[in-house]
Amino acid sequence: TRDTVYTPQFEDIYQYDWENMEWGEYEIFAIAEDDEGNTTVSDTIMVTVLDIPEVTIDEPKVDAELIEGQTIIYSATVIDNDSELENISFYANEELIASKINPEVNSYTWSNIPPGTFDLTVVARDNTGLVDTSEAVTITIKAKPVFDIISPFTTEDFDNAPEYIEGEVLPFAM
Repeated sequence: TRDTVYTPQFEDIYQYDWENMEWGEYEIFAIAEDDEGNTTVSDTIMVTVLDIPEVTIDEPKVDAELIEGQTIIYSATVIDNDSELENISFYANEELIASKINPEVNSYTWSNIPPGTFDLTVVARDNTGLVDTSEAVTITIKAKPVFDIISPFTTEDFDNAPEYIEGEVLPFAM
């Protein structure tokens, strides 16, 4: 692609801002033309545009509701067209919960999660130092229901518990 710059930015300095470059390698040179039509071609330089990794969370799904004590698989997909994934880090409410160096599997098994609401993100870094952070996925961990049996007897009267005949209704109160 050829673009033309007509006016110098500063005295004898011409500048061109190349925006939205795709990743890849490019040979860049300039052709200068004076007002009499004479041209000069600059030396060619090689420019490499690196691809930023793209990371998305696969599991858990947005707005997932889980019960305290459940184990979840926290996984992500990372796409990087020109380099290798160096590490992947898993966050809950901006607090690091796990990190893997040179991961072959982009997942983490998260257990013993306390009740609460968590915004999960994943950060991927490639071997060129470029980083991407996923969109947040919000999940809710609900507390386990807790109850005590108070009738027909309490644990103190367990030894004196009444006997019931098979088929009878045993009333419980909690």
